[in-house]
Amino acid sequence: MNNIESKIIEFLKETHIKFPSMKFKLGYSGIDKVYIVEVKPLADFKHNESYGRDEIKFTDEFEAQNEGYELVFVSDDSVSKIVGKPIFEIDAEHIASAKRKKLKRNIAVL
Repeated sequence: MNNIESKIIEFLKETHIKFPSMKFKLGYSGIDKVYIVEVKPLADFKHNESYGRDEIKFTDEFEAQNEGYELVFVSDDSVSKIVGKPIFEIDAEHIASAKRKKLKRNIAVL
């Protein structure tokens, strides 16, 4: 994972904390130098104004700081999709799974 991806992932983690019902997947097209973030559910992607403001602000900052790279947020109704395995994904199930694994490790240590 590079510095650019770390910044995007940090934004997605913070956004997921703020909007826990939302799901995110991050992918990259090296040919076009485009990072794609798939956002679900579609209703939040389209109608959550607070999320929309955060997304626009982050995208503007990202593209100003990372010349030559693009960041695109898409959802179910978009033609653009992540092809292959995502770089990162976060949703309620991933969080629950990570917590279960951590709990099992902590119990094993006891």
